Amino acid sequence: MNIAEVDRHRQDIYSYVPVCENFMDQTNCSDPARVALSCPIGGYMSTVAKVMVCDELRVGLCDDNLDTLCEDVTDTCTIHKHQICDGKADCPAEQDEVCRYMTGISICKRKASKGEYSKIPISWLSDGYTDCVGGEDEHPEMWPTCGNGTTRRFVESSAVSCEDVVVCKAEGLAAKLEFIPTGFLCDGIDTCGNENNMCVRHRIEVFNTAVSVKKGWHKFLLHCLPGLNSIEVLSDSQCMSTPFNNSVIFGTKEIELTLPSNKVSCKYVYGEVYVYLACSNRCSDNVTCPFDRTPLKRDSCPADFPKKVLTYYNGDQLTFVTRKGEWWVQEAFHCENHRCLTFDKVCNLVDDCGDGSDEIKCVNHFKCGEKLLPLHQVCDGVTDCFDRSDECNSRCSRHILEGFGLKIFAFVFGSLATGLNIWTLLSVAKQLPNAKTDVAFQNRVLVGLISFGDLFNGIYLLAVAIFDQIQSDEYCEKQDDWLTSGKCDLLGVSSTAASCLSVFAMTSLSLTRAVGVRGGIRPTKNRNILKTAGLLALVLVIVAVAIAASPVILATWLEDVFISGQVWDEQVKMFLGRSSKAQHLDTIEGYYGRVSKKGKGASSATMSWKYATSLIKGMYTSDYGNLEGMHKFVGFYGNGGVCLFKFFVLPDDPQFVFSLTFQILNMACLAVISTCYIIIAVELNRSVNKVTGGSENNNNNNHIARLKQQKRSQRKISLII
Repeated sequence: MNIAEVDRHRQDIYSYVPVCENFMDQTNCSDPARVALSCPIGGYMSTVAKVMVCDELRVGLCDDNLDTLCEDVTDTCTIHKHQICDGKADCPAEQDEVCRYMTGISICKRKASKGEYSKIPISWLSDGYTDCVGGEDEHPEMWPTCGNGTTRRFVESSAVSCEDVVVCKAEGLAAKLEFIPTGFLCDGIDTCGNENNMCVRHRIEVFNTAVSVKKGWHKFLLHCLPGLNSIEVLSDSQCMSTPFNNSVIFGTKEIELTLPSNKVSCKYVYGEVYVYLACSNRCSDNVTCPFDRTPLKRDSCPADFPKKVLTYYNGDQLTFVTRKGEWWVQEAFHCENHRCLTFDKVCNLVDDCGDGSDEIKCVNHFKCGEKLLPLHQVCDGVTDCFDRSDECNSRCSRHILEGFGLKIFAFVFGSLATGLNIWTLLSVAKQLPNAKTDVAFQNRVLVGLISFGDLFNGIYLLAVAIFDQIQSDEYCEKQDDWLTSGKCDLLGVSSTAASCLSVFAMTSLSLTRAVGVRGGIRPTKNRNILKTAGLLALVLVIVAVAIAASPVILATWLEDVFISGQVWDEQVKMFLGRSSKAQHLDTIEGYYGRVSKKGKGASSATMSWKYATSLIKGMYTSDYGNLEGMHKFVGFYGNGGVCLFKFFVLPDDPQFVFSLTFQILNMACLAVISTCYIIIAVELNRSVNKVTGGSENNNNNNHIARLKQQKRSQRKISLII
């Protein structure tokens, strides 16, 4: 007697065998153990036998078709709709009890149940079919909802905080679901038809199958592919062929592997390749086979491989095999929840088992939350985890100042610059009333301005060093908050303004000294020199601050020039961390398709930040305004933790013209300074030579002394500059 005959015999013993053509002998059962449900038949309440419900005999006896509401949970398990998520497992591995959306209250008695009140799936509410005995599921006013119109939806309870959802844009079958709750956005499941296209940053693509020849029973791994002899030589690893056989299973074809003879790293291989290498002891990372290689028992995978065939191994143990091409094989991984997978779904960065057991023993991933990342995406400078754990960990955590040497430099030089320039400013303030010439007075004012600018540069270094220590432990996780904050803008403006002020003051000092040297040194006669010097200082300060603050002030009107990126709240899961305009465009085109503006195809260069932001917000409903205030722009100074001016940018960067103009201005100032001091040096040498070469009877010793003192001062100032 084969297995099918045994099942039929068992059915004959434990079930009624229908006799009547209309199957009415399977109604009004007197034995409660044989009753599946109660329903109206011909206008009268009656019972229906189990053999008529979700079995081969599914003819529809009930007036309301209650006995035909069956769900195929797996290939081998079909149960009644009301047995799903009822707290009692009816399918192997309890797969009928995997429930995501359930009502928060138990006020429904399912028609096909034992009469107890229970929670029901939210999808049953207002679906056009009465599932509750009292019809509660078809009274929408009894259940809490969120949203309006096509996005009006039932929620677990009134305590749920309603939020805006992503509206589906896909057409055809994928458009049956009209929205995606934010909690399920970018979860790897293409719920909306174009969800994976929207979530570009979340795509993980790995090669998880081996190259097969000879009708699938000979597999080649890594560089051991036919025709790649040169790569084999370069890898310094010869290849070998070996059988891959769990043990002797009757009637199966033995798989042959061609793989490296030396051990290789298995951290960057997946699926079949990982399994074959690990289970053949060819991994160099202390990797073990992710499963027990003993053949599975005949009942190990009750819900999978419906066309499996029983056979035996070791002479007397029953197992099963499946057909692959022309051969019978057993390539199955047994999950802890009794599901079974083929080898290409093991160690492939996807929880195919549902309980994580197919990935837990693999060393080729980094886990952040429920997500598995390939190791090459860890510490690569790109955030892939919502909690930033892939970039903020013991291996690669970030700080405002990277490296101990840089931290010491910022603190020491910041302290020295602050202290020395305060001392210089005090000295200048003390000497100013004693200036005997217009040039000397103006020079001291300009030296004071140089010191004032350098003082702020010192304060900037000290502030960065202090902020680095304060935020040392949490900066990596909160770096986006820092880079979009007013503190970062303030540091950037102050350091840039201080540098500009120093350069402009140096340039003015150089011009003043050059004019003074060529025009000679005269006693002070101009009583307005204080106003003139003060006005010059004020103009230099205003110009320096205006240049430094322009990227912050003008960002409101010229955002496409001075905005470097955008940071969205975690609710907008399409983006992780700072996102460029190009990344926004990828997401926008994944949702809307090719975007055009005024008849032209959009690009990251032509699309404005305002337009890109409006398109992102347009993906969501606006019932609750959840997206308002959920995005912050990364400004001109937010390009790095130290919040410095962007001196070096690529030509395609919108900020290229501004940065280049600033650098040209600095180079022009440097050219003026250099030219002036060449002129000063030449004039001083000529004057000294002229005076010392004259008659000794001339009473010019004092004049010579002043010229030599000027020459020495000139050398000192040149060194400082």
